Amino acid sequence: MLLAEALHQKQVDPVLGLLGSPYLHGGSDPKTGIDCWGLVMHLYRSRGIELPDYRNGSISSIPDQWHAVLLMATDPATLYVVTFKGAFSHVGILYDGKVIHSRDPIGVVISPISRIKHRLKGVYQWIS
Repeated sequence: MLLAEALHQKQVDPVLGLLGSPYLHGGSDPKTGIDCWGLVMHLYRSRGIELPDYRNGSISSIPDQWHAVLLMATDPATLYVVTFKGAFSHVGILYDGKVIHSRDPIGVVISPISRIKHRLKGVYQWIS
């Protein structure tokens, strides 16, 4: 296994364990319910990174801490947040050509990027 693949597997394992967690608007606990941004915060927290909570609806543009990247230029050893609609109104984590996200009413799922690419608005990397 290549180093990048090993790092990628290590970073995503916490999320794969969240598959099937119920959806709850504003939720951050995978046991009681988690929304899309709660899922992103949970994954980053598992890597020791505390992200701001953008769920209050006051954000209309992408904050400076997020660097836009091209979908084709992504590195498997790096976490990327993908956005749909606008700003951070719906987000997921890019993983191996798929997006892991929490959808109402389904909960945490993996969607092939090819199926949702037409709704994709941006791919971002956290730089602190």
